[in-house]
Amino acid sequence: MVYLLTELCGALIIFGQKLIPLFISIFVLIVLQKILSLGLKYSFGMKSILVTGFVGVSLHEISHFLMCTLFGVKVNKVQIFSFNSSNVLGYVQYCYNKRSLYQLLGLFFIGYAPFILSFSFFWLITFYLLGVDLMTLPAEQDFFIKLKLSLMELLEAISIQKWQGILWLFISASILIHMMPSSADLKGARVGEVVIILLFIICLFIEFITFQRIVMVPTFLAQKLQMFGGMLMNTCVMSALVTAIVLLLSLLANGLIRIKKG
Repeated sequence: MVYLLTELCGALIIFGQKLIPLFISIFVLIVLQKILSLGLKYSFGMKSILVTGFVGVSLHEISHFLMCTLFGVKVNKVQIFSFNSSNVLGYVQYCYNKRSLYQLLGLFFIGYAPFILSFSFFWLITFYLLGVDLMTLPAEQDFFIKLKLSLMELLEAISIQKWQGILWLFISASILIHMMPSSADLKGARVGEVVIILLFIICLFIEFITFQRIVMVPTFLAQKLQMFGGMLMNTCVMSALVTAIVLLLSLLANGLIRIKKG
């Protein structure tokens, strides 16, 4: 029993080491989203949320729909985006088979789909509009060195391709503002979260019973988390740049700062 507990603690340490930077990245993205949203509302009013919603909410709901399709969950009704609603800009109504473990697991990915797929959207628009591959941004271990080098590369690309840069900025801001799961999304994902935790525990015990140790499962998951964490870090870099530029434009639009003409 003591040996089992020791192995479990070791597995949790391996797994937990990769969760910490993941949670930090998520926290940074939430803060940036709030700052950007408040900045747009202050400068351009609630209409800015509707305008960005045309892209952001549409991608948000398409993410839910894609995950529903992937996990075989039946979609009853879809509203990609609506200008007529002030509270609910879009939604995906679905129902699932409570006896299907695959669909129960899928509830997690359906709920968090906009956040999970946000990096894919960021990568696509950055690659095709600016010619910058987010997967090959400077791979420095120090976050601040990576931030500096990545921002310099993105700013250079924006300065070279001006109209593509403006379009990139608008789409990126739209994604950032609307990428986080809503309260309804989080509620729908709860069952999936429980299923994932139970499957994780079962896999640990199976490995322990089979090999009398617990290494492979947490190591494999830690590698996947590290890869996803790297994607989130690049998303944080992009989001920081987008937030800074939009806030600068907001301050200029409100006359809070002025550019002196030589």
